[in-house]
Amino acid sequence: MQDSQLIPWIVAVPFEPFAAYLSDGRRIEVTHPEMVALATYAIALYVFHAGGQVEVIDAAHISSLRSLGQMDPTPYL
Repeated sequence: MQDSQLIPWIVAVPFEPFAAYLSDGRRIEVTHPEMVALATYAIALYVFHAGGQVEVIDAAHISSLRSLGQMDPTPYL
């Protein structure tokens, strides 16, 4: 995944929870903005897990992102 696709999900205001699907088949849920950070000089997602672990995921291994929020039931006009 390119940084231009990843950054808006992380810096969105208000933040919307999302899931990142990885090339190894894992699904990482990001439910709060303090759970993630972007690397300064690399395209990577830093995920801070509840147990205190930090996981660095190279953006090249993120195959897709999906919103975890509720969709507005009002159809688009």
